[in-house]
Parts: sequence; structure tokens; C-alpha cells
Amino acid sequence: MDLGDMLTEWWNGPHGIVVAKAALCHPNRPLSARGLCRSCYEMKWNRGQLDDHPAKRTYRRRDEFVADYEMLRSEGYDRTQIAQRLGMTRSGLDQAYRRAIRAGALTPDRTRR
Repeated sequence: MDLGDMLTEWWNGPHGIVVAKAALCHPNRPLSARGLCRSCYEMKWNRGQLDDHPAKRTYRRRDEFVADYEMLRSEGYDRTQIAQRLGMTRSGLDQAYRRAIRAGALTPDRTRR
């Protein structure tokens, strides 16, 4: 077996290209954005058709976060429990909490939990 055959076998074997998340338009291509591969995304963008493929938002507005946070905090939940109730990671909750304090939407908690 020569080097070319070995490389071909390796490339086509279990060590070939692995697509972490496939595009909905072309499952053999990697996902770029809005469920589309890069070429389809660029085509839709150029044609002004991206509204046909809405983005999935993974954030919440600050005023919604503040209202939910204050309600859960008043019920006695700590930050880890609040993060779980809001479907966030603890790190994500801490970042949103700090941003809300900097913006003046929240006052710092007395206890650090």
C-alpha cells in the first residue's frame, strides 16, 4: 500500500470530515446561519430573502430579565436556582445580572449566592 492509498483510506475512513451541525438546506454542508449553508445564506442575503429563514433568538430583553430575576429573588431563590428556572447557565445569569446593574436596571443583591 503506497502513501496515496493510505491517505485515501484515512480520508474516507472514520477520521474523515465530521460536520458538527448540518445545514437544513444541504445536510452534507456545515451550518453557517439561520439553518442555511454559507452559499445559500449569501444567496438569500443578496436577494433580500433572509426573512424566510428567521433567526432563533437565544437572548431575552433586559426588562424581561430584570422582572423575572426580581420576582424569583423575592421568592427566595438563589442565583443558581434562578438560572435553572430561567433556562440559563449560571455564568450567563451572572453576566446578565452584571449588565443589568451597570445599566441601572437592578440594584446589587445584599447576599452573594
